[in-house]
Amino acid sequence: MTDQQRFDALSYAGNTILKTPNMDRIAKEGVWFKNAHTQCAVCAPARASMFTGRTVENTRVINNDAAYDTKTPGIMTMKTYDEILADNGYTCEYYGKWHSPVA
Repeated sequence: MTDQQRFDALSYAGNTILKTPNMDRIAKEGVWFKNAHTQCAVCAPARASMFTGRTVENTRVINNDAAYDTKTPGIMTMKTYDEILADNGYTCEYYGKWHSPVA
């Protein structure tokens, strides 16, 4: 699963410049959405929504700074999609960017 990815940024989608064999395999063997939308144009709220299945206003992550808000009740205690998958025997990994205030 990827977030904030353009619909045409896969060779599977007809892009003749990009070579994306692994993503193409996932698209062929799994699910590929030609028309999908994000909850928010800002990274952390979009990811919080994707990870929890909740809308941005329900996650309370409304900007990138809120991604590491440990003081607002509920934000850090929500069960995430990857935690649910892991609890059911799936191996989950995370690659990408973190909007962390600490390097």
